Amino acid sequence: MQTRVDLVNYLLYQAGWLALVLLAAADRAGEATAVGLGLVVVHLALAVERRAEARLLLAAVLIGLSVESLQVAIGGLHFHSGTLVEGVAPPWIVVLWAQFAATLRYCLRWLGRDWRVAMSFGALGGPLAYWLGERLGAVQVDGLTAWALLALLWGVAIPVLSRVSARVGATPGRYRGFR
Repeated sequence: MQTRVDLVNYLLYQAGWLALVLLAAADRAGEATAVGLGLVVVHLALAVERRAEARLLLAAVLIGLSVESLQVAIGGLHFHSGTLVEGVAPPWIVVLWAQFAATLRYCLRWLGRDWRVAMSFGALGGPLAYWLGERLGAVQVDGLTAWALLALLWGVAIPVLSRVSARVGATPGRYRGFR
């Protein structure tokens, strides 16, 4: 059962990531945000422990808004669409953090077993995601310092989010309707 739940969770995240990045790259950031929020709502509707999930997603939104806005404010990241306030990350990328956090008690729960693994995953996976986002036209990463900062911030953020995930729910996440 958990394998099917993890697969559904993984597919929801991957579909969301691709949809948000492609929509933002097409200058349809409002639609990207709406699609992302819709997928978060689907996740919460399926989740058995909605309250725990909601706390985790809220933590991810706050961390993501801080991490992304810091990088925007110092000029390392330039999002091609959706910026509502100068120096603040656009809503679609913050929603993407909530979508990512929705995997932490499901298909990526193994990140919570060892902070070093979580840190390595963040330090490598964060920049990889931005590299792909840059290739698809949603974001521009300016210079080696910005890439290093991405690795550092994601290398810290993923273990922190994994710890929050473990605190809100010690058991693997479950979806309704899966036995």
